[in-house]
Amino acid sequence: MKNKFFVSLEIVMALLFLWVCGFAGFLWFALDAFGEDIILTIILTIMLLVLPTALLIGGIYVFGAQIQIDESGITKRLFGLRQKIYHWKEIDHLKLNCTGIASTLLIYKKRKENSLVAHFSQYDKIYFYLDEQKLTIIELYAPDYIKEMIRNNSLK
Repeated sequence: MKNKFFVSLEIVMALLFLWVCGFAGFLWFALDAFGEDIILTIILTIMLLVLPTALLIGGIYVFGAQIQIDESGITKRLFGLRQKIYHWKEIDHLKLNCTGIASTLLIYKKRKENSLVAHFSQYDKIYFYLDEQKLTIIELYAPDYIKEMIRNNSLK
């Protein structure tokens, strides 16, 4: 069973499509009337090029990360570089958000007291969209108390 998956590759693909559409619109505008009206040029450059690029980069950072679940815990990687690792014994609590569209599992770990962002939030989190395959992987590797937390959250 595959224990590595992306947070949401569908959202990254949608953002890539948005970026391609914005870039095509920018090229169309550049060939037609680029530079005639400086204010319109600045506004359309921001709307068609800068904003979609920023959304794509942010979307890749948030939704393009790869989650690996194994017997040691949960690891989040971006471009092969490890961002976060949560050992099963470090997990403080779980939260399962169920909407009509998707279910999201948030996994919380207490931050260290000397962390730079500890005064903003005392918890660090990893989240991903949950489906039956990912739930089966968690059931396979997680200790019993984590499974119990998931069962308790799913009843709410």
